[in-house]
Amino acid sequence: MTQNIEYSLSEILGKIDNRLDKLDQKIDNLSKDINDIKIDVATVKEGQNGLNKRLDDWKPIITQTTDKTENLSKDINNLSEKVGKLKNWRQLAIIIVTGFITSLFWIFRSKIFTF
Repeated sequence: MTQNIEYSLSEILGKIDNRLDKLDQKIDNLSKDINDIKIDVATVKEGQNGLNKRLDDWKPIITQTTDKTENLSKDINNLSEKVGKLKNWRQLAIIIVTGFITSLFWIFRSKIFTF
């Protein structure tokens, strides 16, 4: 009977060793996967840092452009108020002159007439 018990214990120990070996292999694979993920995260962080630098470089340009756009819209509003205060015949004259100048611009731009 002691022989059967010893044999059973050695089988159990062998199975435990096999399971531990499999567990070690899985842990090694997980370690490799974690290292790969760390490398990927580092790559993403580098890309993000590069993007942040580019955005920081563009920030002054964007700020200047928005400031110019705001100033232009204020100027257009002021101009429209001033034109609105004029008499009807003066408004019509301004519209006709502006249309004439614009049409000349487009004619010369499209090169219908070449001089």
